[in-house]
Amino acid sequence: MTTRNAKTHRIPTAYATTLALAVLFSPLQPVAAQVFNPHRIFTDAELQDTASLSTAAIQQFLEKNSSVLATYQETVNNERLTAAQIFTRVAKDTGISSKFLLAVVEREKGLLRKSAGDAKASDLDWATGYSCFSGGCNDKYKGFFNQVESTAITQNIYNKRASEFPFQVGKSSKTRDGFLVTPKNQATANLYTYTPYVGHSPELGITNGLGGNRLFFNIWQRFFAEAKYPDGLVITDGASYWKIEGGQKRKFKTIELYLTEHQPLDAITASAKTIAAYADGPNISFANNTLVRSAASGQALLLQDGKQRPIVDESALAKLSDFRLALSAFSEITQVPTELLEPYAVGTPITENLAYPQGKLFSETGTTTLWWVQDGIRHPVHPVIAQYTWKDRAPQPATTGDFSRYSAGSPILLPDGTFVKNDDGNYYIISNGERRKITSAELFDRVFGSERRNNAIDVPDEVLSLHAAALSLDYINDGIQDPPPGPTPAPTPAVLPYQVGTVTVSPDTLTGITNQTLPVTVRGINTGSTTWRRETVTLKINNGAPVALNESSVAPGQTGSFSGTLTFPSQAGLQPQSFGIFGPHGDVLTRFAKFAVIKPGVAAEVVSATVPAAVKNTWRPVTVTVKLKNISTNQPWKSQKTALKITGPDGKTSPFYDVNDWIRTDVAAVPINKKTIAPGETGEFKFTLKVKGIKPGTYQLRFALELLDAKKTVLIDGQDTWLRTLRVDK
Repeated sequence: MTTRNAKTHRIPTAYATTLALAVLFSPLQPVAAQVFNPHRIFTDAELQDTASLSTAAIQQFLEKNSSVLATYQETVNNERLTAAQIFTRVAKDTGISSKFLLAVVEREKGLLRKSAGDAKASDLDWATGYSCFSGGCNDKYKGFFNQVESTAITQNIYNKRASEFPFQVGKSSKTRDGFLVTPKNQATANLYTYTPYVGHSPELGITNGLGGNRLFFNIWQRFFAEAKYPDGLVITDGASYWKIEGGQKRKFKTIELYLTEHQPLDAITASAKTIAAYADGPNISFANNTLVRSAASGQALLLQDGKQRPIVDESALAKLSDFRLALSAFSEITQVPTELLEPYAVGTPITENLAYPQGKLFSETGTTTLWWVQDGIRHPVHPVIAQYTWKDRAPQPATTGDFSRYSAGSPILLPDGTFVKNDDGNYYIISNGERRKITSAELFDRVFGSERRNNAIDVPDEVLSLHAAALSLDYINDGIQDPPPGPTPAPTPAVLPYQVGTVTVSPDTLTGITNQTLPVTVRGINTGSTTWRRETVTLKINNGAPVALNESSVAPGQTGSFSGTLTFPSQAGLQPQSFGIFGPHGDVLTRFAKFAVIKPGVAAEVVSATVPAAVKNTWRPVTVTVKLKNISTNQPWKSQKTALKITGPDGKTSPFYDVNDWIRTDVAAVPINKKTIAPGETGEFKFTLKVKGIKPGTYQLRFALELLDAKKTVLIDGQDTWLRTLRVDK
């Protein structure tokens, strides 16, 4: 177990003098929510790790969770497959991780933990939500296998044609819940392309009820993440050591530095794949509670809990009495390069009047009450926490009156990375000041090791309850392997009368604009035993009218062709187009989909907008300017006929309607900078929002742009409506 006072080693490096000044007492533990980085949710390697799970591992996981998928079976290409086999089959065929596919199924329909009695047929038919939008779903993709396979294929399309989608690596784009996300890798960009919502994340200012990619993150972290070690733990490859903080790995500059605060066996040996799954954070160059001096400014600093705390003068330096060192002048403190201080945010300055900036443990005379006093604030300490955290140090006695001058603070928590066991025998790890339940002893031993479980400290429930509950840890057992296959006779392929081999579509890339028609040619090899006739074999595009063969007949082994017309739908974006070749009785010989990139024919792009995040209901009308770029292919906007509409979430009149400024109850403005906004030009809309007297709360503004003369709705950033959230305060 890691202990905070395990400092038994010295560092024979250039930083030896600096590190020798480390404070002997431990810091106050900050409390934070589980770290969610919306810009890097998981890695490219994890998305494409097709060897991550065996069929047996998936089956065991489904059975353990009493999932409806544990007993689900479906016939695929005349072969009966279980759900677990479908996941591994699709992963092998597409190169997309079965862990990812499992996580999507759980996010969309909750099928990993939904029992047969709770699951509906529609949950299985639309397991990944693929090709479902605007309240409807495309029947071409109905069925569990179709859903899983199409989701995997789509990921490869996103990878191959990354530049054609709005969410791109290194490019900032707004999600539909209003967050500006900059994906750090392609896997994260794919998540937003598939589901363009962050989801409920109050710390990011997103308070809607949508699951989105925050829900995916929670599922991924609970069951599937390769970066499976929470904040507070230390991992090693045997040569280097990293501390997990903020979901990143921070490398100790030297092994000796690691040993100033940890025992040699504290670190968990992790695989190269697991280590690579963490983003790199700044290196750890100093022990916590270290005195340094900036080489650039000469400022003396206490590096404490991730902050650089300025020491205002040498009288304040004397307050740091627990250094046990005769330091009376700044000149005695080692200077360090400025770049090593960059990872530290500026913290509270240390003055001579600040009580115990390094923190001190006290016992209240005549009672069993313990206090940790730091920066003039007293924090209650449970005896169990004190015994574990400061087991080698006796508290200093003080009377009750000695504490009256200090403000009351929150209780001291167990250090991050502490493994505990409660009164019911359940195991937890403390991370970011929260408790994360480890769902079984088997999981504990598999992920963290049996020795750490045996050394977990017993804590009463009153101590455990000081730590807020966070996501449980229930990692799938990815070490389970499939049994080796036995010898099987080679199958004799059946030759059916009507059968289709390789199929191609020309043009190879389907790109166009909404409602455009495009001539296409489909070719397929006759691999059956019967000659195709023009009247017996036909093609259907998007379930349209049958298209006859170009040839009068196609003998077995020859290639037949069909020439038809594809009409793009009115919705822009990546849209699947369905193709099917049918036999003489309407039986399906083959059915497949090809994706088309469809650009809006009439569209706008938000250049800038001054919609405030919050207002007070005592203010005068707030002036707003919105600039929209005309990115239509050939549709100009006539100023007096281009209406910027604003409504409430229910489509009714917005509560911010200003009768003294708006053109109509639903039309806030028209372009004021030009009479005609040609494609490529930007229109400027200016209007006011009446906020006085509105009830405090959070409101949604729904913007729409309409060409009244052309009777067309202009897509804004690819959507019919552009949403903004506005908070009204008193």
